[in-house]
Amino acid sequence: KKNMETLYRIRQHPTAGALPILFPEAKAMPASEKDRLVLRELAKKAFEAINIKDNEGLKKEWYRHNSLVKGKPLVLIYPEDSWFELINPEELKCEDEYWRTWEWYFKHLIYHVKNLEDDYVFEPELLVEPVISHTGWGLKATYKKNRVDGAFIWEPPIKNYEDIDLLKKPSVIYDEKETHARLSLVTNMFSDIFPVKFNGITRIHLDPVGEATVLRGMQELMYDMFDNPDWVHHLMKFISDGIEEICNFYEDKGLLRANNQNHYIGSGGLGYTNELKPEKLQTKLSEMWGFGLAQEFTDVSPAQHDEFCLQYQLPVLNRMGLAAYGCCEPYTHKFDMIKKIKNLRRVSVSPWCDIRKASEALEDKYIYSFKPDPAMIAMEPDEEMLRKYFREIIEVAKENHLEIILKDTITVGNNPERFKIWLRALRKELQNI
Repeated sequence: KKNMETLYRIRQHPTAGALPILFPEAKAMPASEKDRLVLRELAKKAFEAINIKDNEGLKKEWYRHNSLVKGKPLVLIYPEDSWFELINPEELKCEDEYWRTWEWYFKHLIYHVKNLEDDYVFEPELLVEPVISHTGWGLKATYKKNRVDGAFIWEPPIKNYEDIDLLKKPSVIYDEKETHARLSLVTNMFSDIFPVKFNGITRIHLDPVGEATVLRGMQELMYDMFDNPDWVHHLMKFISDGIEEICNFYEDKGLLRANNQNHYIGSGGLGYTNELKPEKLQTKLSEMWGFGLAQEFTDVSPAQHDEFCLQYQLPVLNRMGLAAYGCCEPYTHKFDMIKKIKNLRRVSVSPWCDIRKASEALEDKYIYSFKPDPAMIAMEPDEEMLRKYFREIIEVAKENHLEIILKDTITVGNNPERFKIWLRALRKELQNI
């Protein structure tokens, strides 16, 4: 059971930039001598590993790329669910759940450097996350999970229109005592190997439609937009106001931190930029990257997407210093709509998007964040087929500011070599630019 819980939470940790939340209920306690020896040895190996890469050279490339200066496309690989196939939780040696998380973290750093030769930048520091939770919306969905692959269905709690009156805006619960305890313990354990610092909130994620579909149901919300649009507006306004109040809380309490280094921005790129202020204790939303998406609105028209979603995201997105938009949803017919975002910089081009229309729409004014189809490594990959696939996107988007980001990797069939085959095929085609 412990290993399965680890699997489900690894997906929340697509990047090496911060510690995953593998055991959210775990309290930080001093490590046993056995766990301490395991962790310190791994920390030393991880520090040595990440310094093998040309991090400074890659960092300059990300600064160039995010400033919309032409150059070669940058490449990232995020194993996500596949991490479970790369690092088996059964091989973890630490007994304490909190320290098992750090053990996994160091192992994944070492693995990433040695096996995933992408353009990720490793910063030589350890980040301790604030311990934060939310009270929810007053009503809860009931989930039925598939314990085999993590899929689930849910029973939405809003059954009737009047149930909206039962909703409550979520409050933030910041466990300052536990946060400081973790910071102290991690500092004492690793500060002679890695610099340790408090990370703060670095990801502003605006997904009111995702919240709405959990509360009301996907099919129900689609009907509601026709049957009772005023009610949907009421729901979306309530949710978006609640999200904005959470963002204001983070800002007012000094919990925000700059996300302009190797932070996971939007649905994939790194955040290096000189256009946002460097890290400080009282970071504002206007000094950060923000992220908006609406995956559940994939098949909703541009007009409805604008009316029922984007207008409710803009109040916060337009406060951000820079913004990213989109994840798996294709924006083939919606690029003009999302250009309403004031400081839009990075746009996701999903596997289901028309890559030529994306190129025409984004020109050289935005980052073309291309997400290749991850199903190509869920089966045994054909290198020649991969090269043909990459050749097309490179030819189409060579005048754009292209980044190629492999994510949503549910499985590699327990064959990690597939990542290497994928990257080798891509690198061969990038040589021809």
